Amino acid sequence: MRYQTTTPQQALFLMNSPFLADRARDFLQRPDIATAAKPEEKVARMYALAFQRPPSAAERSLARSFVAQFPGAPPEPVP
Repeated sequence: MRYQTTTPQQALFLMNSPFLADRARDFLQRPDIATAAKPEEKVARMYALAFQRPPSAAERSLARSFVAQFPGAPPEPVP
């Protein structure tokens, strides 16, 4: 059994690690996600792969507002 992370430093290290950033980029480059024509379709496919369910209305709304904040290509990682 794996216990939940109990220190903020562990969670911050994981969220900011190059490993996790690479996995996120790999996830977005999957053909079934990369070929989606609309952002809403990409969100639906990502939720299906990651959570095995469609996104709720609130989750779709959050995803739309998140994507609207960052137009263009994602930033490159800092080594």
